[in-house]
Amino acid sequence: MDELALRVLAAEISADLQVIQVTAGLAKERFDLGSDAALEAAAYQLSRCYNALEQMAARIAKGFENQVSDRTGRHVELIRRLSLAIPGVRPALFPPEMRADLQELRGFRHVFHHAYDLVLDSGRLILLLDAANRVATALPAAIQQFLSDVIGQEGWSSDQLRLTNK
Repeated sequence: MDELALRVLAAEISADLQVIQVTAGLAKERFDLGSDAALEAAAYQLSRCYNALEQMAARIAKGFENQVSDRTGRHVELIRRLSLAIPGVRPALFPPEMRADLQELRGFRHVFHHAYDLVLDSGRLILLLDAANRVATALPAAIQQFLSDVIGQEGWSSDQLRLTNK
């Protein structure tokens, strides 16, 4: 990956991160309203949150590996793939402790997106809101580590490539 491509990718990741953080916060705000409509709005925001996470993962996989695997099993594959460091290609993005929360959010997004008759369980939503909050909180450091590792892997100086907004 060249410097320009990394700068573009970093900007896209930053935009994705903003959506992830906003939607995780909106999901909690909607849930706290307490009505059935508010639960549905919270579920919708959780789905948006995961969609942004998956979009970010797909950008990275495509940017470094120049492909995203076939559509079958793609959702599970992206989390698994971006949890692995590929020596000489790219470092891992997702730390091991984030994988369970990502899988929970992925599973919920799948059900929410595909279910025709879904009754939302507020207790289950609380667990998902907690997972979304943990991911949104931990993701900035994971992204910073990922970008720092890429810079190191490419032999660039961190001063040469100031990629994140601080």
